[in-house]
Amino acid sequence: MTSNLSALFNNAKKVTLVSVPVKEESENETVEEEIVETQNEIIKQEREYEDPLIVNAQTIFVGNVPTGCTQKELKKLFSQFGTVKSIRLRNLIPLNPKRGKRLAFIKKEFHPLQKTVNAFVRFTDETEARNATN
Repeated sequence: MTSNLSALFNNAKKVTLVSVPVKEESENETVEEEIVETQNEIIKQEREYEDPLIVNAQTIFVGNVPTGCTQKELKKLFSQFGTVKSIRLRNLIPLNPKRGKRLAFIKKEFHPLQKTVNAFVRFTDETEARNATN
């Protein structure tokens, strides 16, 4: 080992090898790790994977929605075509850029020049989305 050290370092006498004791795992630590791993697997299994193609087919784009319009109003308007699963409002410009878009939406503090936003309305079925666009 000393010859390897001298090859790596110019002055191998200053380098010393120190053995570090390795802590052996106890049975309790192993059991806790297994419990955590199984809980993580259960959480991953509970998440539903949604195919992006299906999600896109169920979603319609609604442009030029007035900033005063709420998600409840949009849901009420589009519920005549089917069951609305979710509504997302996008392209919000907050009055105070440091606060963030979500807080600006909650407090209805939009930039004074912003008059409209874009909405994505997602239905539970593709046919409902098609009916809403026809």
